[in-house]
Amino acid sequence: MKKVLAVINDEKDIDRVLKSSLNFLDSEGVLEVLYVHESSLFDLPDFFKPDFLEDEKINQNKIKKRIKEDLTKLGYDKDVAIFVYIDDTKDHIKELVGEDTFVVSAYNEKVTHSLLKDIKNMQLILKKDSLVYKKIALPIDLSKNSHNCLKKANELFEKNSIRVVYDFRYSPEIFMSDIDISGVGMSDPAIYMELSEDIKKSKLDEFYKFLSDEMVDGDFITFEFDIGEDLKNYAKEKNIDLFYICRDEKSELFDNSALKSIIDKSQTDFILTI
Repeated sequence: MKKVLAVINDEKDIDRVLKSSLNFLDSEGVLEVLYVHESSLFDLPDFFKPDFLEDEKINQNKIKKRIKEDLTKLGYDKDVAIFVYIDDTKDHIKELVGEDTFVVSAYNEKVTHSLLKDIKNMQLILKKDSLVYKKIALPIDLSKNSHNCLKKANELFEKNSIRVVYDFRYSPEIFMSDIDISGVGMSDPAIYMELSEDIKKSKLDEFYKFLSDEMVDGDFITFEFDIGEDLKNYAKEKNIDLFYICRDEKSELFDNSALKSIIDKSQTDFILTI
C-alpha cells in the first residue's frame, strides 16, 4: 500500500497495529499514525489508567515517544507523522485519509461500528496477532461484484490461499397455495419447501459455475443462524485467518448490519473494501 494510516485507541494495541501496518506498507510508501484516546477511559480507577494519563490530561509526548520506539524496534526508521487526540476517532480519520489510504485498526466495538458506517476506505480490522494470512475466506453473494471482489483479493494475496464461501439463506416468505372460503391465503409447507429447494439448487448451480469460471476453491453452506454466527462457525471449522469482504449496500449479505454481526462474532481479522 502506498499510504497506510495506523489507528490506535488503546496502548495495548500499539505493537500489533504498527506491525500489521508495516506489513502492508510498500517499501516507498507513507505511514501515518493516529492515536485517539476515547475519554470514557478517564473514568477508570487510577490503577487501570495508562501511564500517559496525567491529571486527567493526555501526555502527547509520551505517546509519540512510545510509538517511535516501537517503530524503531520493528526496523522502521523513516520519519512518521504521529497525531494524538482525545475522542472522535472517526472524524480524525476522515481528516487524514485520501482516496487510497489503507486504514489499520484493532477491533473496538464502539469505534469499529462507527468506522463501518462512515469510513469507506479499505480497512484492516485486527482481532488477533497474526501477520501471515494462509487461509483467507471471501464471502460472496454471486453478484457481478463477487467477481470484482475476488479479482481485488487476488492482487493482494496468493490465489491458492483464498476460498470463496456462499451462505445460502432460505427465503422467509410463506408461499400461498390455497384460498379458504374467507378469501385468506393458506400456506402449504410442502410447496414452500419444494420451491425453497428449487431456489437452493439454482444457487448451487450458480456457485459451481462461479468456481469453474474463476478457477477458485470454495464452500457452499446453508443458513442455520444469522450470517455472523454462520461465518463464525465456518471460520472456526476451516481455520480461517482472515475474511476479505467487499462491501455492497445493495446486498443483503454485506450491508452495515450484516457486517457488524460478522465482525463482532468472528475471531478472525477482516479486510473490508468497496
